[in-house]
Amino acid sequence: MTKKILLLGATGRTGQAVLDKALARGWQVNALVRNPGGLATVHPGLTVFQGTPLNGADVAKAIEGCDAVISTLNNNRASDNPFAKPVSPPTFMADSIRNTLKSMEANGIKRIVVLSAAGVGDSFMEQPWLFRLLITKTNLGHTYRDHDAVDAML
Repeated sequence: MTKKILLLGATGRTGQAVLDKALARGWQVNALVRNPGGLATVHPGLTVFQGTPLNGADVAKAIEGCDAVISTLNNNRASDNPFAKPVSPPTFMADSIRNTLKSMEANGIKRIVVLSAAGVGDSFMEQPWLFRLLITKTNLGHTYRDHDAVDAML
């Protein structure tokens, strides 16, 4: 049986790796992307939907016929520097996953995999003190609050 997934975040570093692996396994992939030009992969098993996971209608269209969802979304900053200015809305991931869960429920989809990070949720206190300091005292905090909201929702 061929799996069909909705992939959110396919144009990102991790999303591209997940996309390549899914296609290599023979899965059908629906990728919801804001900018289709940012997706280098062309494959017969890939269907690209232009839109944003912040728009429930875009998610609803892209999720049709899928068996599961994989999200590699992240709340982006202007660079990888922890002090870099946040670029995404503060609740980008939480709002996106909320829309996705609504569409999953409407389509009877029960499987979702969401990329998270060390230090999210109850793993925060397990992290080294310096890493916890970075999370609380830099702009990483914006991303981690969004990850925490997704974790709590799931």
